Amino acid sequence: MLFVISGPTGSGKDSVINMLLKEFKNSYKVPSTVTRQQRPGEEGYRYVTKQEFLQMVSNDEFLEFVNVYGTDYYGTLKTDLKDAVESPIPVFRILDVDGYIKIKEMGIKCVSIFINVVSKDELARRIYLRGETKEDIKRRIARVDYELEKSKNYDYVLNGETLQDNLESCIYIVNKHLGKV
Repeated sequence: MLFVISGPTGSGKDSVINMLLKEFKNSYKVPSTVTRQQRPGEEGYRYVTKQEFLQMVSNDEFLEFVNVYGTDYYGTLKTDLKDAVESPIPVFRILDVDGYIKIKEMGIKCVSIFINVVSKDELARRIYLRGETKEDIKRRIARVDYELEKSKNYDYVLNGETLQDNLESCIYIVNKHLGKV
């Protein structure tokens, strides 16, 4: 069963998924193929150059892809998502709001969860702590209102004040859809 998790940059998507992977044994995360630089300690992404990414686009290898913030490409390879939808175990995928809308329009079956923001100031602080430049922070924060508007398309919108609040909500949602609640 595919669970799509979205939210503004810095909302805790990766942290929540990493904890869900520990909570649900045998679950896994579908990696994003990205053109941005790897952050220190970051895992779970496939890093490629823009040239490699655009060649993959030409080869029709992506189910969906987007150019986020006008600088980097993010995409889901068809081969990565093929088995996730029908899997009896939880499969997690982080998607930007545009990527989620694309797969929703394709009729791909999933449970969608949007992690809301505490505040733009807190997001800016988190992004800064990741080592992003001031220009990156401005670009990412400028997109938050757009993402919040698109959150109405999701099955669940989480408004937890802490990472733990959002994790507990996600665990409940996953268990509910696995028939364990």
